[in-house]
Amino acid sequence: MSQGAPPDGEWFRRLADHGALVFFILRVQPDLAFEFINDALESQIGVTAGEALADPAAVLGRIDAASAERLAEALALPPGSETTVELVWRHRDGHERASRIRARSRQREDGSVVLEGTARDITQLREAEVELQLSEKRHRLMAENAWEVIWTMAMDTTITYVSPAVEQVRGLTPEEAMSESLAEALTPESVQIALGYFQELFEAQEKGAELPVFHGEVDFYRKDGSVMSADLQVIPHVGDDGHIVELLGVSRDISERKRVEAELRKSEERARLMAENAWEIIWTAGPDGTATYVNAAVERVRGITVEQAMDQPLEEIYTPSSADGIRTYFRDLHAAIRRGEDPPVYREEHEQYRADGSIMVSETQVIPHLDKNGRLVEIIGVTRDISARKKAEADLRRSEERYRRLAENAWDVVWTMDMDARITYVSPSIHRVLGITPEDAMFATLRQTLTPQSEASVLDYFRRLWAAIENGTEPPVLRDEHEYRRSDGSTLIGELQIVPNVDADGRVVEVLGVTRDISQRKAFEAELLRLAVTDALTGVWNRRHGEQLFQAELTDARETGRPLTLLMLDIDHFKSINDRYGHQAGDRVLIEVSRRLQQGLPSTDVVARWGGEEFVILLRDADIEDAVVTAEKLRGLIADNVFLDAGLVTASIGAAELTAGDDLDSWLAHADEALYKAKRSGRNAVRAY
Repeated sequence: MSQGAPPDGEWFRRLADHGALVFFILRVQPDLAFEFINDALESQIGVTAGEALADPAAVLGRIDAASAERLAEALALPPGSETTVELVWRHRDGHERASRIRARSRQREDGSVVLEGTARDITQLREAEVELQLSEKRHRLMAENAWEVIWTMAMDTTITYVSPAVEQVRGLTPEEAMSESLAEALTPESVQIALGYFQELFEAQEKGAELPVFHGEVDFYRKDGSVMSADLQVIPHVGDDGHIVELLGVSRDISERKRVEAELRKSEERARLMAENAWEIIWTAGPDGTATYVNAAVERVRGITVEQAMDQPLEEIYTPSSADGIRTYFRDLHAAIRRGEDPPVYREEHEQYRADGSIMVSETQVIPHLDKNGRLVEIIGVTRDISARKKAEADLRRSEERYRRLAENAWDVVWTMDMDARITYVSPSIHRVLGITPEDAMFATLRQTLTPQSEASVLDYFRRLWAAIENGTEPPVLRDEHEYRRSDGSTLIGELQIVPNVDADGRVVEVLGVTRDISQRKAFEAELLRLAVTDALTGVWNRRHGEQLFQAELTDARETGRPLTLLMLDIDHFKSINDRYGHQAGDRVLIEVSRRLQQGLPSTDVVARWGGEEFVILLRDADIEDAVVTAEKLRGLIADNVFLDAGLVTASIGAAELTAGDDLDSWLAHADEALYKAKRSGRNAVRAY
């Protein structure tokens, strides 16, 4: 029985008309309290009318956050205003319920403000909408090859929406279709069918009867004037007030469907032929799991006949664990269908018995086939022998493990990078080479691991790589020497090779890099170079390299016009030194002379041992007068200081300035001639050419 202050006669009349509704009077001001609420409240949210009258929070506290905002707006309505809101409640049983509230605000003579209204339970309506979506999905799957035109129509026969498919079906744009009248869209006979359906709708609405849904065939005009038959379904859309708002229609071209049906028959025949000759085992089973078809591939794959396969129970087909997996799937499948859910598709790997008792690894895919009512018609399965693939995968894993171990124990640093420029792997050898852990290396920047010039080189490569990927050209490979920073602050020279890893479609999927420490090799090469260009005894340039340096300076001087002078120096009486003090003492004299020459010259000048006790010196930016002064200085450094192994040693020096007509040979000849002048003058002298 309803609770609270008795409402007036008008309210009782409304209650009689709408007994399924919750009717309420909620005082808003000066305080919040229910003055009246009927017993229908309990069926909607599980709260009795008495509980609501005792404490309004027993009702209002059961709404969700979004509903609370809408309720607050309703409670703030100015007197004389009306509103309609939808609220979501938490039923006492834990489920969510939805209600549509219609209320008006009224101020009474005593100044209090009340909200009077009704609440309709729309939970089933929402559930029906969800079920409708599922139903629409099922119908879409059943008719996935059909071209459907979806449209809406107002009750004055004005088309308010047409889907783009109308252009494929009737050759009209949606705008053209929306502007058509019934007589322009339908043949006369179909117009009469449409008008008859409208009449049925109006009569049913006037009587309060269930509104009919139209499903039949009608004829449409195409844009070219031809007639097409369509399967038409029309559903009335009813508004909150119970009146028809619009009609929703779906038109399907039957001629296309018939063509598809014919193609389907051919396709089924092709599918049968393909199934009979397929390498995979194709099979079907009834809802109870009994086999209804197995193709001939079962004989090749499992070594049994089709008849034997049809009669085998699961225990004879699968190993125990695999058979349990199949049974579990069938239980889940039937449970999902009973609940009205989309049936699960099954794809798993199993172990099956062959006729000889051996076990094969297979991949089985199961697709449930449901009719239009959602009932399971049959189960379609495809079983593929993947034993060879599984063996290949195992071999690949072993191969990857071998290569991983190689990388883990390699002297070179091996690393990979994905296409988001993230380092995905660095081998442990990074610690030996750079002194950092693989983890630190994976998050280090180029600037932290490379010197500036090497960093710029690597960045340039990656710019060229990204450009090649974007342009679809062949990605470049990098192989170059770079200078790396070690954790202790020192640097080393590394040979870096970067190779893009390209998949079967030609896409770069990752970058593989190998860094090799070549510091020792570079040091060895530098030593070889030093030995190739220097005199082994004295450490100054040897004759061959000296000639190369002199020729380069000569060429540059001709272009710039700057002066150059050669000094040719010969140690006086060197044979006597060897004879008197021995060859080792003579060697030490040569070494000391070389040291004094380099000590007395700027680093820009060139000293080369020409052979035996002869040296040739190139003075940059020196004319003959400057050269003679420098030569006298060098002569004095030799003659004025005693040699420990040979006592006093002197040298004769000839000087020749480069002239316009000189080449290297003539220039050297001039210096040699000046040297002999010095020797003929009594030695320990300097003479100019």
